[in-house]
Amino acid sequence: MSVLAVLLVLALAVLVRLSQGPVSLDFLRGSIEAKINQSLPSMTVSVGGVTLERDGSSGVPHVQIGDLVLRDKQGTYLASAPHASLGIDEGALFSGEVVPTSITLKGPSIRARRGLDGNFSLGFEEPAPESEAVTIDANGTGKSDLQPGEGAAAPQPQFNSSGAALIALVSGGPDSGAISSINAIKIENAAITFFDEANNASWNIRDAHLTFIRQPDGFIVDANAAVLNGGDKAGEWKASGNASYSRATHSFSIDARVDDLSPAKISDQIYAFSKLARVDVPLSGKISMEVTDAGRVTSAVGEFQAAAGVVDLPDYLAGRLNVDEGSLRAEYDPASGAISITDSQLLIGSSHAQMTGRLTPERSADGRLTAIDIHLEADNAALDAQGSIRNPVAIDQVIFDGKALIDQAELDINDLQVLSGSAVVRLKGAIAGGEESPAIMMGGRIQRMPAALLKQLWPPIIAEKTRTFVNENVKEGLITEGQFTVRLPANAMAEAKRTRQLQPGAINMTMAMEGVTTGYFKNLPPLINASGTATLKDDDFSLTIDGGDVVLPSGAKGRLAHGTMLSKDILAVETRSEFELDIAAGAQALIEYLDQPDLNLIRHTGLDTSKLEGDATMKVHLAFPMIKPLPPERIEMKAAARLVNAALKDALPGVDISEGKIDLTMEKGVLTATGPAKIAGIPSELSWQRGPAPDFLQSAVIKTTLDGEQRRTLGIDLGTFARGPVPVTATIADLADPQGRVDIVADLSDVAMRIQQIGWARPAIPKTAAKMTFYSKGEKGPRVEDLEIKGKDLSIKGSMLLAPKRQGLRSANFTEMRLSDENRFAATVKVADNVMDVQVTGDSFDARPLIRGLFGNQNRDEAAQAAEEAKANSGRTVKLNLSIGRVYANLGEIITSVSGSLVSKSSRLSEAEINGTFLSGQPIVFRVTPVEGGREMRINGRDGGAAIRAANLYSKVAGGQIEFFALLSADGSVRKGKLTLRDFEVRNEAALAELDARGKPKRDAPRRDGPRRDALSFKKLSLPFTSDSRFICIGEALVRGPELGASAAGLIRKADGAIDIAGTITPAYALNAALGDIPLLGDIITGGKGQGIIGVTFAMSGTVDKPDFQMNPVSAVAPGFLRKFFEYSSRCEPMKPVKKTGKNAEEAVSPAQ
Repeated sequence: MSVLAVLLVLALAVLVRLSQGPVSLDFLRGSIEAKINQSLPSMTVSVGGVTLERDGSSGVPHVQIGDLVLRDKQGTYLASAPHASLGIDEGALFSGEVVPTSITLKGPSIRARRGLDGNFSLGFEEPAPESEAVTIDANGTGKSDLQPGEGAAAPQPQFNSSGAALIALVSGGPDSGAISSINAIKIENAAITFFDEANNASWNIRDAHLTFIRQPDGFIVDANAAVLNGGDKAGEWKASGNASYSRATHSFSIDARVDDLSPAKISDQIYAFSKLARVDVPLSGKISMEVTDAGRVTSAVGEFQAAAGVVDLPDYLAGRLNVDEGSLRAEYDPASGAISITDSQLLIGSSHAQMTGRLTPERSADGRLTAIDIHLEADNAALDAQGSIRNPVAIDQVIFDGKALIDQAELDINDLQVLSGSAVVRLKGAIAGGEESPAIMMGGRIQRMPAALLKQLWPPIIAEKTRTFVNENVKEGLITEGQFTVRLPANAMAEAKRTRQLQPGAINMTMAMEGVTTGYFKNLPPLINASGTATLKDDDFSLTIDGGDVVLPSGAKGRLAHGTMLSKDILAVETRSEFELDIAAGAQALIEYLDQPDLNLIRHTGLDTSKLEGDATMKVHLAFPMIKPLPPERIEMKAAARLVNAALKDALPGVDISEGKIDLTMEKGVLTATGPAKIAGIPSELSWQRGPAPDFLQSAVIKTTLDGEQRRTLGIDLGTFARGPVPVTATIADLADPQGRVDIVADLSDVAMRIQQIGWARPAIPKTAAKMTFYSKGEKGPRVEDLEIKGKDLSIKGSMLLAPKRQGLRSANFTEMRLSDENRFAATVKVADNVMDVQVTGDSFDARPLIRGLFGNQNRDEAAQAAEEAKANSGRTVKLNLSIGRVYANLGEIITSVSGSLVSKSSRLSEAEINGTFLSGQPIVFRVTPVEGGREMRINGRDGGAAIRAANLYSKVAGGQIEFFALLSADGSVRKGKLTLRDFEVRNEAALAELDARGKPKRDAPRRDGPRRDALSFKKLSLPFTSDSRFICIGEALVRGPELGASAAGLIRKADGAIDIAGTITPAYALNAALGDIPLLGDIITGGKGQGIIGVTFAMSGTVDKPDFQMNPVSAVAPGFLRKFFEYSSRCEPMKPVKKTGKNAEEAVSPAQ
C-alpha cells in the first residue's frame, strides 16, 4: 500500500506539474529512440527531443517527439516534422516491445509537383543543415514560384521519390517491410505547395489536414484545406474530400468538394482570362475523378453552382457583366485533354442563359501548355454590358471561336457572333498585351441591330464620349448595316490618352440607321423615326440625318428634313459637338418648339403668338462641349426660321399682319425676325429683335411705303398736306418702353406737299426727308416730338399731341415753318370740340398762291385736293390768328405788319379781318363777313395800284383808293361783285402809245414794245363782275379820266388766265363824252352812256400775263350809234347767259350755270 500511495503521490505531482506546462523527458530520448529503432528494423528514426504534455481537450498526458526524421536503411530521407507523435501498440508494451501503429506529423512543409510527363512527385522538404536552417511557418500562405504573365517556371527544389515510398508505406505493399504495422499516417497543419509544370501554374495550400488510413487493397485519404492561387489570399477557396487508392489498379478514386472557387483566381497566368474576361463568379460543388498513381487523369466530372458574381471586361471594351446565379457542368476528355461544358446555365439579367462549350489545350512538343482553343455558345442570354440589370437586352445566341495563348499575352478572335432576332454582329481580330496598353486589331460588320443592343455592345474604346451621348439620348432605332475596323498597335491607347489624339487610321466605323428616336439637347422634343448615317473616323464623329419627325408636347409635329451632328477631337479634354437641324412645321408648332424651356426664345417677347398662322422651316445650330455639368454660358445657340404665308391677327390694335415671309434667327442669345409682310394689307419690311438675357431687350424696325389711303388706314391721316408715296422707316428701340417710343424716318422725295389753308404747295423734290419721334403711351398720351422735315428751301420743326384711338390732333407746336425764302413763320395749334385754334407768327409769308386761289381757277389736282380737304374737315371750325412781319404779294408788292384773324368752317372761309400796310405806307384791310345766303368780302385801301398789283390783276395802275366788294355764294362763286378805283394813274402802258391825241391809231408809227407815255390820270374805274368755278365775267366796266376814257366787258377764264374782253376807248373823254348827257341825241351821237363822239373799239385776247390788243380804226370815224356795227363782240352780263365771239370765241355759260 505504501508503494501505491507513493505512486499516487508521484502521479498527482506530475499532473500538477503538467498543468503548468510541458515536462522535458530528454533524458529518456536515447532509450526511446533505441526502443523505436528496435521495432523498425527496416527504418531508422532520429528524435530531436521528448516531452510529456497534457492534451488540451482530454487532459490525458501524451509523449510528444520533436524534430522527428524518418529514413530508410540506405539513409534516404522519407519524412520529417517539427512535431510528431507515435501511436504505439499498447499490447506490445506488455511484452516489452515498442510497436508503432500510427505516425502523426504536425506542421510539415510538403511540395507536390506535376511534371511535363504528367507524373506526380510528392515529398517532404528535407531539413537543411543547422547552419542553413530556415524556420518554416506552417500557417504561412507561401508564395508562387511564377509571377502572373511569365511564360517559364521559376527554378524548383529537387524532389525525392519519397512520394511513391509513402504510398507503398501506407498501402501495405511488398516493399513496406516492418512498417506494415503502421495503419495510419496523419498530417496536421501542413503547408503544401503544388506546381503544375505542364500548365505553368502553382497553388499554395495552407492549414492542410490529411489522414491516410490503410485498407486491405490500399488506403483512403481524408483531406481538408484552404487553397490560395499563386499566393493571392483574396483568391482563397476551400477544398475537402476523400480519395481511395487501389493497389490492384494503381489508381485513385477522388471525390472532392470545393467552395468559393473563382475561375478568375486560378487563371492568372492566362492573359485572356485574367486581363480580358475575368470571370469572378464563385463556384461551389463537387468533382469526381480517376487518377493513376503516376498522376494521369483518366476521367473527371465537375458539377458546380454559381453564386452572384461578375465578369469583368477591360474598360476599353465594356463594363461589368452581372451574373446572378447559375450552374456549371464540366467533363474532361482524357484523349484530347479538352474540357467540355455541358448542361450549364447562368442567370444574367432576367434570363437563364444556356451555356455550352469546349476548352481544348494546345501543347508544345515537350508537353508545355501553350494555348487554349475556346469555343463557347450561349443561348437565350440577357446582355447587360453596362453593368446594370435595369436595361438588359435579350440575345438569342452568342458564338465565340478563338484562342487564348499561354506563352504570349494574346487572345485571337477567330469568329465572334452575336445574334438577336434579325440582328447580327460579327467580328474577328486579336487582342495582345502591351507594356502600357494592349494592341487591338479587329474588324466586323453589323446588320439589323436595334439601338438597345448597340448601346450594350458599343465598346468604350470606340469614341467613348459619343458612346455616352448615344447611351443617354438614343431611345430606340435600328442599325440596318454597318462596318468597323480598329487598328491600335500596342501602347497606342496609352499614347492616345497622353496626347489626346488617335493615330491616323486607328478607328473607322460607318453605320446606316432608320426608325431612330433620340434626344439631342437637354429636354428638347426628340427626333422620331429618323434615318441617316453615322461615321467615326479616328478622332471625329459625324452623324447625318436624312429625315425624321419632331413631336412636340402638344402633339403637334414638325418634319426634320435634314440634320447633322459633328464631334471633333473626341479624345480632347473638351470635345465640342455641333448640331445642325432643318425642321419644317406649322407656325404654331414652330412657336411651341422655340418656346421650349431649354430654348426659351419666345418668352420675354410680350407677343401674343397664339393667333400666328403660316408654314415654317427652321434651321437650328447647337454647339457645346460634351462636359458635365454643362454651364449655360458654354452653349452656343443659333436658330434660323422662315415663316411663309405668315399671318397674325391684331398684331397691333386693329392691325393685322398677313402674307409674311419672316426669317427668324437666334445667335448668341439674340433672337431676330426679319422679312416682308403686309401690315394692314400694306407691303412692308419687318425687323424685330430680342436681346440676350437677362434684360431681353426687344426692338423692331418697320419699313414700308405708304400712299394716302394706306396712311389713313393706319391712322396716319396727313390730309392734303402730303400726296404721293412715302417710304417710311419706323424704329422701336425698346418695345417695353413705358412711353411706347417709335423713331420714324420718312423719305419725301416723291411727295408733293400742300397746305390748303394758305394756298402753299410744293412739288416732289428729291432729298426731302422727315424724321420724328412718336410716343404711343405715357402721361402725355400719344404724341409726336422732334418733328423735322428737311429739303430744298424747306424746314419744318415742331411737335404734336395726338388724340387717343387715332382721333386726330389735340395740339401742335411748330417752332419753325420755313416753306420757302418768303415763308418763315411759326404756328401753334389746339383742337377741342372740333374747333381748331391756330396761332401764326413769323417774319414773312408768301400770299401769292393764296391770292391766286381767290382770283384764279384751280387746276384739276388742286380742285381734288380742295375737295379732299373739305371732306376731311367737314364740320370742323378753324380759327386762325396771325401776326406776320411781311406778306409777299404779286408783282413785287409787300404788305407789312400784317395781323388779323380768320375763321373757316368745313375748309371754307367764313369770317376774316386782316390789316396791313403797303410799302407805300398806305393801309389795306381785308374783311369777310357772313351774310344771308353767303359771305361778303371787302377789300379797302388807299393804294389801289398796289392792291391791284398784289392781286396780279394789272401792273400799270398807280395810287388811287380801292373799294372791292364781292358777295360769295355757298359754293364760292361770286354772285355780285364790283371793283371801284378812284383817282389813279395808268403808267407805262404800251397799248396807249399806239393812239394819237385824238385817240386814233397811229398808222405811220411802227409797233414797239415798252411804254410810250408816262402816265394817264383817271378819276374812276367801275368794274362789275361775277364768277363761277370757270370764269370771271366782267360787266359794263367804265373808266374815265380827263384825257381818256374807256368801257369794256368780257370774260377771264380761271384755268389758264385767257381773256376775251372788248370795249371802246374814248379820247379827250371829258369833252368827247359831254354830248352823251343830251337825251336821245347823246346816245345817237356818242353811242351810249360813257361813250364819246369819237371812239375806237378794241379787243383784248391772249392771257392776263400776255394780252393781245387789237383796235378797229374805222370805228373812230363812225358816229356813236354806227360804232356798234364795228365793235368786237364780247359781252358778259352777270347772271345772264352770254355768247362770245372773236379770236378766242367759244361757247360760254354764265357763272350761274
